[in-house]
Amino acid sequence: MGLPHRPAQKKTLELTEAKPNRSWLKVLAALLLSILALGQISYLGRNSIQHMIAKAPLNIQSSAQIAFATIDKALCNLLPCENRALRDFSAWAIEYADLEIYSPATKEKVRVNPEAIPVTGLLKLQIRNKLNIAVVWPSMILSITDVNDVLISEIALSPDDWLPQEFHSPQSKAFNAAPFQEVTSNLPLSLPEKAAGYRLRLSYLEKE
Repeated sequence: MGLPHRPAQKKTLELTEAKPNRSWLKVLAALLLSILALGQISYLGRNSIQHMIAKAPLNIQSSAQIAFATIDKALCNLLPCENRALRDFSAWAIEYADLEIYSPATKEKVRVNPEAIPVTGLLKLQIRNKLNIAVVWPSMILSITDVNDVLISEIALSPDDWLPQEFHSPQSKAFNAAPFQEVTSNLPLSLPEKAAGYRLRLSYLEKE
């Protein structure tokens, strides 16, 4: 007895439309957004980036500066850029500081000019910019103390006060210290009669 006859089944091939692979578009978009974000950070924080590079180890400063200068030049060709010297206390090394206080018997003999108030002290300074970038010259706050180390007076000295005379010419950039620049200054001062000691600190005054 034979098997029952079944009609032949027709096999059909279903074709599905192939969807294009768009993952490369996502990668491209992410790359463009990353470049845009990097450019924005480089532009808005260009002075801070220069600061960080100047504080980096010397063995990577050169290559980092070249890379930054290339990007910065391209950005500044498209957008207006403002170069601002940094204000950074950590940039400074006071190599030498001394306040010579003249006794009453001596101070009458020491004068800046015949009509000047007698000089009662001489502040000697040697200060150096440690960074490979321009930094705004700081102000000095000179605290005068008596024999008991009690504060009796404070003298605020702007860069225009304590920097040597050659920095005051119109051609000089008196308020910006060049990379690694060092300066020595001898500043005559009129001090209180009871002056016996001093303390010196750096400051960036609001009026600057």
